[in-house]
Amino acid sequence: MELNMNEIMEQAKKMQEKMQEIQNSLVNLKVVGEAGNGLVRVILNGRHEALKVFLDSSLLSKSDAEHKQYVEELIAAAINHASDQIEGASQEHLKGLASSLNIPENPLMGGPNTTSN
Repeated sequence: MELNMNEIMEQAKKMQEKMQEIQNSLVNLKVVGEAGNGLVRVILNGRHEALKVFLDSSLLSKSDAEHKQYVEELIAAAINHASDQIEGASQEHLKGLASSLNIPENPLMGGPNTTSN
């Protein structure tokens, strides 16, 4: 099946509109990352910006240097957990875009939208 230039341009325009929708929805996305079984929680938006950090009060009752390092590691782990969730959401949005435009998910690796011999 051969596409003419107008069809290609129309499809490109639709793809651009869908990408803008995805970017807008990701900006409004808020995810919670946790570490230490909920001792530390962070909320990130779709731009990977930290909006809020929650620390369990039990983390603040000790003041030694080793404990401080532990809390810092938990905060970093919670941020990374939330960031991973944003990446997952981004991939799902892009997968939906590819599907709606009949684009293979991974044309080089023979994704589910491709045919192989």
